[in-house]
Amino acid sequence: MRVVTLKQQELEQVCFRLAQQVTRGGYVPDVVLGILTGGGYVGRIVYNVLNVDGTMMYDEVETHRPGHAMRRHGTMKWLMSVMPRWMLDLARIAESKALELYGNQRRKTQSRDIRCDISPEVNARLMAGGCSILVVDDAIDSGVTMASVIDYLAKNYPKNEIKTAVVTVTTASPVVAADYRLFSERELVRFPWSNDMK
Repeated sequence: MRVVTLKQQELEQVCFRLAQQVTRGGYVPDVVLGILTGGGYVGRIVYNVLNVDGTMMYDEVETHRPGHAMRRHGTMKWLMSVMPRWMLDLARIAESKALELYGNQRRKTQSRDIRCDISPEVNARLMAGGCSILVVDDAIDSGVTMASVIDYLAKNYPKNEIKTAVVTVTTASPVVAADYRLFSERELVRFPWSNDMK
């Protein structure tokens, strides 16, 4: 397990490679759906690469998970800003291992609060059915966020095909697998929007 730090230019290259992986697999989505916040950044870049003929649509969904707000707290942000990079890397690895060790039972029953203000145009396209949807996020950790979005789409737009793409999968056995992922071997990625980015 290692931590990979991506600055903006590197992120764009990584997202381009992720989009290429989707097309190499022969999948052509009608709609790309980014999961905010990180998946929104990744999703927009992937969409721009894939939308060659201009007919593809893009939208975003928002999810919330317990404990996530604590990382945004001012004290935690300050603490992360003064910690050296090696210590931040160790903290990421420890968090990931704790999730694997203690989170298996809890994450299987945990769901996310999903806010989905899909635009009328995308909603109409999905309601018509027969649509290929690519759900994009920056990472799959436990997989609960991605599973919640897939469940939401399957319930509200049942006549569509759903595939997933992420930059990395950080745990050995998430509740949902990614159809497309760039990093493997449980690599933890520090993105430009990460709280511990320096």
